[in-house]
Amino acid sequence: MQINIGLPKLPRVLAGFPGVGKSTLFRNNPELYADSDSSTFDKAGFPANYIDHIQHMLNTTDKTIFVSTHDEVRAALDEAGIKFVLVYPDASLKPAFMERYAGRGSPQPFLDLMHNKFEDFVQQCEDFESECCNKVKLTEPDHNMQYAMQSLGFKC
Repeated sequence: MQINIGLPKLPRVLAGFPGVGKSTLFRNNPELYADSDSSTFDKAGFPANYIDHIQHMLNTTDKTIFVSTHDEVRAALDEAGIKFVLVYPDASLKPAFMERYAGRGSPQPFLDLMHNKFEDFVQQCEDFESECCNKVKLTEPDHNMQYAMQSLGFKC
């Protein structure tokens, strides 16, 4: 048995920008991760229903929970006092991320949205400040969620 006295506890909620690899890590390791895809939640109760789900997961599992980076989700996580890490790319990585989106078969409306708003969404992540949030900016085309987690001390 290993006891980690004095070591910081790793965050359990990671807000990942689209295309950073949340779903891939989850599919490859469902025993370790939960992928809370915000698109599956009823928009009428959003983001409250999403935050309720995240809090339920925090209380009922030891898994690391991957969540959305939508501005209303970040604000609701902050308001609920849920500590999280925000993982997002540098704006210069737009071409690489657009390739990822196309390669994974994202629908055309999503591709159009990200083509038009990528830099805005990245800037929103840059501008977000909260005592509940730490940030990891991905700066290389091959950086992904696994890279970010390893930089935080996770053993992926």
